[in-house]
Amino acid sequence: MNLSAEECPTSLGNCSQHMHKVGETSSKFSVLDNMPSLFKKKHISSDEADCIITSIANLLEELLSADKEMAYLSEYKDIAIEVLETLLPLCSPSVSNCCKFLLPQLVCCIKDPKNDTNYLTRVSSCIIALSLNDNNTDSTYIHETTDILSAYCVKNSKDFPFKLILDKLLECIKVLHQYNDEYEFICSHYEWPQNTRILVNRFLKTKTELITDDTRVSFFCLVKEVVETVGIEWFASDVSLLVLLVLVLVIQIRISLDKPESINTQILAVYFYILEMAIRCVEEPSFLEDSAATKIASSVREAALYSIEYWVKAKEEEENLKEEVEVVLYRFISCVLTIGGAEMLPEDLIWKCSPHLFHVFQRSITNGDCTTPRLLLPCLRFLPNLPEDTVISIVDLIISQFPDGEWKETIDEAIECVESLKSRSEFYNNETLAKARTRISATAPNLALYSRLCEIIEMIILSEVSQPTEGVRLSQPQVVAYMERESVGEGTLCVAERQVTWICRSSGLGFSLTYPSIVLHAISTDLSTFPHECIYVVVDASRSERHSRQGISFYTTAAAQNLEDLKLAEEELVHDGYNSDESDSEDESKNVTIRFVPSDVTVLQQIYNEMCACQELNPDEDDDFSDEEGDGFMAVDDEGDAVIRGDGWYSSQNMGDGDSLELTEVRHNMRHISNHSPNGLDENEEDGMDDSDVI
Repeated sequence: MNLSAEECPTSLGNCSQHMHKVGETSSKFSVLDNMPSLFKKKHISSDEADCIITSIANLLEELLSADKEMAYLSEYKDIAIEVLETLLPLCSPSVSNCCKFLLPQLVCCIKDPKNDTNYLTRVSSCIIALSLNDNNTDSTYIHETTDILSAYCVKNSKDFPFKLILDKLLECIKVLHQYNDEYEFICSHYEWPQNTRILVNRFLKTKTELITDDTRVSFFCLVKEVVETVGIEWFASDVSLLVLLVLVLVIQIRISLDKPESINTQILAVYFYILEMAIRCVEEPSFLEDSAATKIASSVREAALYSIEYWVKAKEEEENLKEEVEVVLYRFISCVLTIGGAEMLPEDLIWKCSPHLFHVFQRSITNGDCTTPRLLLPCLRFLPNLPEDTVISIVDLIISQFPDGEWKETIDEAIECVESLKSRSEFYNNETLAKARTRISATAPNLALYSRLCEIIEMIILSEVSQPTEGVRLSQPQVVAYMERESVGEGTLCVAERQVTWICRSSGLGFSLTYPSIVLHAISTDLSTFPHECIYVVVDASRSERHSRQGISFYTTAAAQNLEDLKLAEEELVHDGYNSDESDSEDESKNVTIRFVPSDVTVLQQIYNEMCACQELNPDEDDDFSDEEGDGFMAVDDEGDAVIRGDGWYSSQNMGDGDSLELTEVRHNMRHISNHSPNGLDENEEDGMDDSDVI
């Protein structure tokens, strides 16, 4: 029930008139006398709260700034605080903003060291209410309030753990988060970062039985908010605090998961958030010494092991796990895998957990959640048993973000994920790949992923291919094929005059490469870069697209038309403001590395020779490397890049026994190749090749 004009003299009907009357009396503050009791009996509407606060704001300012010696006003000051505390949460933002001039007086009120806990919390509530949702407000007042509250906690140890003050301190730091002040600025002007470290340290060393569950939750939430506000630098001056905090959190996580019927999802999420932050600290060698980093990594690993074991067991026993709990576990395990890699966890546990991770991944996509599934993209390559519709899920994630979501960022992450999986044929099959292509082609901005999927997967897809019957120069059984560094099986390598074909012995599937698509082929015998002597082949997917011959089909007629339509659509989008960074690199080559390892390494030279001979039969009409400066000549251009003239291939046959290629020229050559590679390899890795890969 709302107040009527008769029931409240400061209500909408009588407010200004009554204030005028009491202004004539000896005690103009008497209007406040009955307000607290009235508020407890009646429901105050937002409009009425606005009217009351607007009418008495000046009186409140006068009361809050009154001389301490005026004892007869102290009662009214308390009433004024109570009125503000009650009504500010009900006020509209505009009225609340108009009352911000009260902030200096409110902060002065809590600076008195004689203030008790109740008074501190009540005044702090007013300051917090006036500081919310307004980045234009000077952050000084909320910083000073946080200073005062944290200092009270540090100096009054007898009242530990002072739950009311702790909750207000937590609210203050949440408000500070909206100001984005730099950590250096905060530390140089305020004491609360140091005070909160002392407070948390005391909490961690206090006997468990002395702290209630609610207070424990508040403490860990406080740590989370401080870290979110000032960053991990908060621990820089006391790394031992971080080590201790992680140890205590691991214990708390075990306690929580041992009582699944009473799991508090919110506090479990806070526990795991702090652990995620801790494992990220381990990534910073300048931040942690090795001893501290090892302790933290070990503790985080223990928490991850226990969490996975709990999740797997719960699923096996068909426990009814809350979706929220599964998402919390998913986020933490994804973070550990992304940062620590697969070696962080036992292979058998990853195998058991993989289906549950992927289930949450797919469910989140279906529910329209983009953030959760994106967490798993960087570590999908670590999951050993991906379903065949993984590629469809990745595509659905991108499509779900168009046009208003984060589709540009998601495309980049999805392409990186697909590239990391390109040697893992189990994450797609012909049917799911066709569905994925159809879905991508219906969304024009996804052109980048569409073309990359075709280049990575369709070109190197293990599909039904026939062994060439014409112009066959060599057919070598027992040859293992590697895509990048991952084996795709053992089979027969056939070098024919129009293409190079490899067919897996067990499945009968394989792939074919045309000679114009082969950027480089060489014999590699350096076992320090790859554990087997092999034929090393770099395939340019984009050149293969332009020069596809009878041995390989990158696009069906329909797909080719689809791609052309997509390019036109993307050009229109570019003009409409949907331009992306990919446009600058669309013409760059996309290279894929393949290695052929025969069981009999003595045939390497023969395979190489036949590939050279067949390549001469298939000149590239649009070859960027001309013969103007003579066959076999390699020159260095003005920018230091090597330009290969003529054949451009080097082997023990065409170099002679006593000749060697200058090391600098080889590196220039490799740099030229890597400049056309999307893999981003550094200059020491040079497309995965060592100096001895080309001999």
